Amino acid sequence: GKKLKQATKDPILQSREIQHPCTVNRIRNAGRSRPYLIATFGEDHHLRIWNGKQHMLSLDGRADDLSLVKKDIKPVFEMKNNDEGYGLAWSTIDEGRLLTGSCAGELHLVVPANESGSTWVRHTKFKTSKDSIEDIAWSPDERDVFITCGVDRCVRMWDIRTSQQSTHMVVNAHKSDINVVSWNKQHTHLILTGSDDCSFRVWDKRKFPTFSQLHTHTSAAKAKRDVKPYAHYQWHTRSITSVTWNPHESSSLAVSSEDNLLSFWDLSVEVDNSVPPSGAKLPEGAKIPPQLMFLHA
Repeated sequence: GKKLKQATKDPILQSREIQHPCTVNRIRNAGRSRPYLIATFGEDHHLRIWNGKQHMLSLDGRADDLSLVKKDIKPVFEMKNNDEGYGLAWSTIDEGRLLTGSCAGELHLVVPANESGSTWVRHTKFKTSKDSIEDIAWSPDERDVFITCGVDRCVRMWDIRTSQQSTHMVVNAHKSDINVVSWNKQHTHLILTGSDDCSFRVWDKRKFPTFSQLHTHTSAAKAKRDVKPYAHYQWHTRSITSVTWNPHESSSLAVSSEDNLLSFWDLSVEVDNSVPPSGAKLPEGAKIPPQLMFLHA
């Protein structure tokens, strides 16, 4: 009897599967209003959008059509690119819009063709530098603005409303490829980047060069060079693989790296030499930045 009671307390995990034809480089769901819409970018160069609504509903017995709850469903949209890709971002303001960026530098906006989201179309193809686009982030407060980063070491800001479909602002942000980017949802002028140079940086977009500066030949290069990061940390010893702002604390962020460490930071913390550091043993010669709150290995 005791063993039976213990067994009933163990959590039961249920899942549903959708079969994917290749390795998935990146996967994103469409957000709160349409969490069942899932976008994938595969190593076979294909962007796919999947409707997993019945799979989600079936987890608590609310599926309308159990015949649709199977592994081998077809995507509701599929688009082939010239190369595989990692850039993938749903808009948080207009949740039907999806941006994709490939290793061939292709940058597309995909939108639903009808209100139900049963079919999709490529709305815009942007003019790019042809360098690999590694990550994309939509502005949290401007419907038509987004940023990209990639192997050209730049952060590029775009505005869909411009007729040229080309970069609105550019900043030379790192010494090596930029792998990831995140936009602060509370302090919307702050942007976070992580690079192959093992560092992550925080940028104030209010300091970015203006559109006119970028399109004046004599000042463009200097304008991109002169932007300084709001904060710069060279803590990790390998490439940065992920960065994200805390959605509830505007000064907090998390960073992961190929050095197998996950670090948590609070940029509001000031130096306090009266409190000695404590916790796990650090590598020889390493110093703890006061903003480093926690390190997970």
